[in-house]
Amino acid sequence: MGILALPWAASSLQAADNTTVDVVMSIQSVDVTLLNGATTFTVATAVAAKKIVPPEPANLRNTGNFFQDYQVKAEKIADTGGWTQNNLTDGSPVGVNEYRLRGIWAVFGATITVNSFETDDVITGTSQTSSATRFFSAAGTQANVGTTAANGGFNIPALGERSLSLLFESGAATTTGSSAARITITGIATP
Repeated sequence: MGILALPWAASSLQAADNTTVDVVMSIQSVDVTLLNGATTFTVATAVAAKKIVPPEPANLRNTGNFFQDYQVKAEKIADTGGWTQNNLTDGSPVGVNEYRLRGIWAVFGATITVNSFETDDVITGTSQTSSATRFFSAAGTQANVGTTAANGGFNIPALGERSLSLLFESGAATTTGSSAARITITGIATP
């Protein structure tokens, strides 16, 4: 048996010191609270082929402890007339036995009209995240709808409040029956 000598091995050995790394973690809470505003959106006097803005918006507060974005979606919950939700964003009119919902974030007390809403404000059955253009009126003035940074449905600080105005578009002239939809607003952590 022979001995194998590695003369470079001894000079390559190094001593290592222990190092401590502190890791700080925090729990992020994402939550939305309805402050006031209509929880039921009834358009009992709606007639076919009309657009109606309810008089009171949904006012919300970020009750989490982190910046968050709001996702918005609508789903049909009751139907006696065979209505379907029209999600087209091309500006086309709503068809027979259809309805369309739109929403925009604006300052509290804004004067919202049917002309405040645009094609990128259509609320669909799939959650859509609010942005500087989605669910925000470029047609309104800063004095009326506010700014995307201060009044939009995204990057909302803890305890930040926002106001969502809605538009209901009823079906074409021969539409009959009724329908009900639920609008769901979900807070997600701002990326």
